[in-house]
Amino acid sequence: MPRLSPALVALIALSAHAADQKTIQQCVQASEEAQLLHKRGSLFAARQKFEACAAPGCPSVVQAECTRWLDEVLGELPGVVVVARLDGVDQAKARVLLDDQPWLETLTGKPAELEPGEHHVTVELEGQRQEQHLVANVGEKNRLLVFQFTRPAGPVVGPGVEPPPVTPPAPAMVRPTPWVPLAISGVAVIGFGLFTGLGLGGRGALDRLTSSPCATDKTCDPAGVASIRRLFVAADVSLVAGAVATGFALWQWWMWLRAPPALSVSVGVLPGSAALQVSGRF
Repeated sequence: MPRLSPALVALIALSAHAADQKTIQQCVQASEEAQLLHKRGSLFAARQKFEACAAPGCPSVVQAECTRWLDEVLGELPGVVVVARLDGVDQAKARVLLDDQPWLETLTGKPAELEPGEHHVTVELEGQRQEQHLVANVGEKNRLLVFQFTRPAGPVVGPGVEPPPVTPPAPAMVRPTPWVPLAISGVAVIGFGLFTGLGLGGRGALDRLTSSPCATDKTCDPAGVASIRRLFVAADVSLVAGAVATGFALWQWWMWLRAPPALSVSVGVLPGSAALQVSGRF
């Protein structure tokens, strides 16, 4: 965007001998300041200056240039359409803030202009507040910025409106902790674990004994043979104990599942009522 040359300024001053010299100087100064503001990206301030030098009181040459530059600025200003919807219905009355500063009080469906760059748009509607981050691009027009609100559910309580009665919660039915089935199940697991460990130990000792030279001429130490036999006997006893404990545990679980759940309630005083809640397990 070229500035007015000094020669052009001089020509304007000479040709406008009937015009007020002070007005001519103000128009030229407004034109130069507007161009600087435009280069810096301050489009709102540049628009005001261009509108001033495009006014009828300025020389025709300045008016023509400022009018052309004003059209460029107006084309570059971004515009957004803020939409606030409550339960899917468009709302006209909403408070809108731009970068935490008051901006709009009524949503008309028309685009609102703003400077290019990053902004935070906040909409307040019926006590609710939502924010959106916005990057406004140069020349972007009619961009929709939609805020969806939902009316909170629940009865309205206010002056002259009786609050709804407080209903005590229903007693909870809970089952007691199955300590006996758990303990017997643990015994069963231990029994099968011992059976596995003792059986593997006895099998390993027997394999070593049968592969030794004493097994051929039957001169092995009787104490060693007896210890292997004890391992197998202990493994068998552990197996029987695990099996018995498993059967007893299954019976205990079955009885626990068939038993009716206990009644658990809490103790408290209901608001606005003399009724009591009792806590316990029966």
